[in-house]
Amino acid sequence: MKNWLRSEEWLQFFVCFGYFIFADIAWWWFWVFLLLPDISLLGYLINTKAGAYFYNLGHHKGIALLVFALGGFYFLCLFYVTRAVSFTVISASKGPWDLA
Repeated sequence: MKNWLRSEEWLQFFVCFGYFIFADIAWWWFWVFLLLPDISLLGYLINTKAGAYFYNLGHHKGIALLVFALGGFYFLCLFYVTRAVSFTVISASKGPWDLA
C-alpha cells in the first residue's frame, strides 16, 4: 500500500510537470505552485486548531484537482479563442478573390 501511494504521488508530480511543459509557462511557476500549499502552515500562527484546519484545506487533493482543471480549461479556452481570432484576422485580410 505504501508503494502504491508513493507511485500515485509521483504520477501526479509528472502529470503536473508535463502540463507546465505543454502549457509553455515559465519554469519557475512550477516550483511556486508546488510550494504554494505550504503557505497554509501560517494558520498555526493563530492556534493549533486553525493551523490544522488550514493545513488540511491547503493540502486537499480535491481542491488541487479543481485548480488544475480550471487552469487547463482556461488554457484551452485561451488557445481556441486565440486561434479563432487569428483565423478571422487572416481571413479578413484576404479578399474573396484570394480564398482559392
